Amino acid sequence: MRFRNWIDKNLKYIFTVPTVVFVIVCIGYPLCYAIFMSFHSWRMSLVEGPVWVGLQNYVKLLTDTRNLNAILFTFKYFFVAVLFEVVLGVLLALLLSKIRKHQGLIRTGFLFPMVATPIAMGYVWKTMFDSSLGFFNAVLRLLNCPVVNWYGSKTVFKSLMIMEVWAGTPLIILITLAGITGLSTDIYESAKIDGANELQATFRITLPLLSPTIMMAFMLRGIELLKVYDLIYATTMGGPNQMTENLNLLVYTYAFDYFQMGQASALMIVFFVIVLVFALICMQVKKLIEARYM
Repeated sequence: MRFRNWIDKNLKYIFTVPTVVFVIVCIGYPLCYAIFMSFHSWRMSLVEGPVWVGLQNYVKLLTDTRNLNAILFTFKYFFVAVLFEVVLGVLLALLLSKIRKHQGLIRTGFLFPMVATPIAMGYVWKTMFDSSLGFFNAVLRLLNCPVVNWYGSKTVFKSLMIMEVWAGTPLIILITLAGITGLSTDIYESAKIDGANELQATFRITLPLLSPTIMMAFMLRGIELLKVYDLIYATTMGGPNQMTENLNLLVYTYAFDYFQMGQASALMIVFFVIVLVFALICMQVKKLIEARYM
């Protein structure tokens, strides 16, 4: 009876044990091991074990040109893509919310880029941007326009942004549409009685009330953009001349091409800290917005 009473009393903790064990085994241990390896030098192809090097891997990370370029490209990719996706996604969501007929069908259409396998869609885009056989250059030829080397040094980033915005904007649209659906109609009726027009209601009511939802969509999409891998790997593989190599791709290169597990671990820890700090800042900003508007 005592054992049963103890179970009833601590049931909420007992049910969380499997989750805690899963996190420790599948997340905690690999993270701790990566931290341990980041202070060592070890080539996985050699028989010798890891050798302690202290902060040498982190010093190299901050002094090596390739590492710095990968960090800068990661942030550049993130800032440009998330700006276009959030602005375009919120704008399209506001427009789609005004459509009354076939809204379910329209939403389903926007789901296609989200359900498609990113690596497969990357190869499809790679074919479409091909200089000789690609769809876009074929259209340019029909229009008697000069063809474009979509993966050249001057255009490769624009090509990646086209692919990324196409793939990521639907998530912002669906999250924003869900937030619009949850807004009360009473406040709009009151604003209409007070003489507010459609534009004033959008900027003074809809967007402020949607700001926590938009912030959450920004955080979710931003995390995905920081750790993007498959799209870049399928299209450019970091080229040309490592111009489109981000942190995630560089970690893979160090680990599985060069077998430098210590350097790869140090990069991954820095990468993990960047994503974690970004998520914490977004959550704090979201709380401040909710305290102001909710």
